[in-house]
Amino acid sequence: MSKARSLALKWTDRFLNTVARDGAVVERLVNRFLFALRKNSSERFYTYHTRPQRAAAVGLDPVAPVPTDGMIGIVIQGPLLREADFTMETAALYLRTFPTAHVVISTWQNEDLGQHEIHRNARLHVVKSVPPKTSGLGTTNYQLVSTRAGIERLEALGCQYVLKTRSDQRVYAANLDHYLIAQLHQYPSRSEHQKHRIVELSMNICRYRPYSMCDMFQFGHISDMKDMWFAELDERHMSTKQFSSRKLTSRDVSEANIGEIYLHRKYLEKIKADSAVSMRNYYQALLNHFIVIDKEQVDLYWHKYHCGEYSLAENPTYSTDPTARQKARFYHRDWVAGLDAGIDIFPLDDALMDRFEN
Repeated sequence: MSKARSLALKWTDRFLNTVARDGAVVERLVNRFLFALRKNSSERFYTYHTRPQRAAAVGLDPVAPVPTDGMIGIVIQGPLLREADFTMETAALYLRTFPTAHVVISTWQNEDLGQHEIHRNARLHVVKSVPPKTSGLGTTNYQLVSTRAGIERLEALGCQYVLKTRSDQRVYAANLDHYLIAQLHQYPSRSEHQKHRIVELSMNICRYRPYSMCDMFQFGHISDMKDMWFAELDERHMSTKQFSSRKLTSRDVSEANIGEIYLHRKYLEKIKADSAVSMRNYYQALLNHFIVIDKEQVDLYWHKYHCGEYSLAENPTYSTDPTARQKARFYHRDWVAGLDAGIDIFPLDDALMDRFEN
């Protein structure tokens, strides 16, 4: 690196450290920059959104806590994210926004949770597991082991409902306990092998890749969540990068049972639903066994990948590129339309799975 570049980076970092201490200044700068882009662009509009880092800085709706019809437990699964004390502050926020819930941080034996005032809260619990010997295809087994351990602790505490989240994600919305349980009551399952449907976020549900659904945020009755997460471990061992090193169609990914696809197909088998890879089976499963909501309903923030509010998990929100559109998402509005009008409104041609994704 040249001396001039090194000096420029040093001063840029110093400038950002100074500016970042004043949120109002940051917002004025960001707004001015994006406003200038909007004014001078004939292609795009730009917006931004900010959220508090600390749980104590989040203002809550003035709604008095009302007991739900069953105790909720929350699993925060995965390695601790230490930047901005993210995982611990997330747990602190949930202890406020879910005023009667138990919160379990389910992580690994080598994790040090340090000192945080929420350790004194009787509703906070920590579970440390031994990492699996094999990862599965991607990190499937890590999710299975740590989520299962968290659910087992919640079951011992007498919880009837489980919200499964990740240690690098946070939901900011208040009053979610009543909202999520109301979803289960409003949309009863169409299967005698489910107690209730399972609620998932649309942000990771693909239109053309069967069973590529959301394993990051799920809510359901504890018996249904056990059926989802107590699957046998994936005996394979291959990273997502290795798997993606060749050209892949949506059919390739679904039939390979990678990550969330493995999880959901195993779950459908357990509840006696058809899990064969086809567009019709896939959409039938979405309409019969799940509730799809959008991340805006829970105000989800993901501390990973990209700062774009609508760029989560490579979501091609407005793209006209056919390759990008192959990764298009399935939203709450689509799900409700399917419940009302029937499955035949969806693209059910299996040839749609044979287009390349990369």
